Amino acid sequence: MIETLTSGFVKELLSSAMNNRNVFDIVISHMKYQYLQTDAEKTVWQALIKYYKQYKKSPTYGVLSQLIAGNIEATKWLEEVEDTQPFEDVEILLDNFQEYLKQMMFLDANERIVETFNRGNKEDSYKLFVDMATQMQQLSIYNDSFERVFDDFLDRCQRRNLSEGNTRFRIPTGINELDYRMGGVSGGVESGEAALLLGASGSGKSQALIHLGLTASRYGYNVIHFQLEGTRDQCLQRYDAAWTGITTQDIRDNAIDKEKMKSLERVIKSNNRKDIYIQAKEEYGSMSVLDIRKACKELQKKIGRVDLIVIDYLELLTPSDGLTYSPDNERHRQTKISRGLKEIAMEFNAVLWTATQSNDVSREDRNDKKFVLSRNNLSEDRGKIRSFDIFITLNQTDDEKKDNIMRLWCDKLRNHQNTPEPIYIVNNFECSRFYDKTATCNLMMNEKY
Repeated sequence: MIETLTSGFVKELLSSAMNNRNVFDIVISHMKYQYLQTDAEKTVWQALIKYYKQYKKSPTYGVLSQLIAGNIEATKWLEEVEDTQPFEDVEILLDNFQEYLKQMMFLDANERIVETFNRGNKEDSYKLFVDMATQMQQLSIYNDSFERVFDDFLDRCQRRNLSEGNTRFRIPTGINELDYRMGGVSGGVESGEAALLLGASGSGKSQALIHLGLTASRYGYNVIHFQLEGTRDQCLQRYDAAWTGITTQDIRDNAIDKEKMKSLERVIKSNNRKDIYIQAKEEYGSMSVLDIRKACKELQKKIGRVDLIVIDYLELLTPSDGLTYSPDNERHRQTKISRGLKEIAMEFNAVLWTATQSNDVSREDRNDKKFVLSRNNLSEDRGKIRSFDIFITLNQTDDEKKDNIMRLWCDKLRNHQNTPEPIYIVNNFECSRFYDKTATCNLMMNEKY
């Protein structure tokens, strides 16, 4: 056997297929169950084919993990596939795949020819040999590697409309300037995208995530919020303060007068917003990426679809690999988590927001109004930004914090033209409001900004 028949090649092939739609389509068209060598490979392949036939699209690693859950060998093999670097030169990969197919056809034909010959059917075995030789000679996977602009247009339209759930949409952040940078007047984060906030400890990351959840709800989107830091009550108190305009302290003390309560009841009855579903885990490391997916899947069954996923915050998740990571391998852990979150956003065709903490910044830099946090200030793993489409940092000097002023800096806006200027907003954390629109508009009228 030549090298392409090894399990290593199959891993490389599947890894490339999971990251390249064109390669995936070719592999789906030509790979056969009997061509695979091990039970683990066959189990993963069966799960992949089953999902593809039902949904007409490639599954994510998270989906495959769920489909083969319980099969230790298959799960281990899939994890090895996920850790395998996709082949850089697609042309060489496909050449190897075509050679692989011919070899597997030869092995399959050889068994059938020998079996037919041993039964005494010499003429039939010869015909089988000629037929298989012709098939091997004519085999070409490259006919499938081209998509025609005009003749395949109707087929593409049909694929795009396979299900209503595949329709892309944008969810605004509610911060005018930020939304405008992400698509103009009707801008926002597009479904299938994952967004990351970066800020120092106590900078308002949790408040920002609550603001994003409330904004999406007001625009009519279903929201699921995973609270991994603090308690469920703390999270609900922030939400209650933010949407009612009542101070967090009064919410905590339940100090709401009767007239205000009646007014809130009327708002609840007349509001066309969607609800926000909160799941809180109060133990460190008690929720994995797979747990996030399962919860979204369960909520999807109950309410139809999940539009916005909020996770507070990234470091408190665990990968779904069952491994224990040492401090030296923390960057690998966070990379796997980030990749898993992006896959969830794509699988549910939802917007996903999460946050991460910055490394230590000197007091001098922090109080420099020209200084902004960037990917260089990501703690542990700077590479985790690769999985995210949007990356925004929260910046405040001590004086700005006293005045409730914050600068948002867009480090990464994939598919959008970015500008180096920060976005100034006004906070009102007393009422758990990350963005005070009226105060921000007043601030913008000040020539100083």
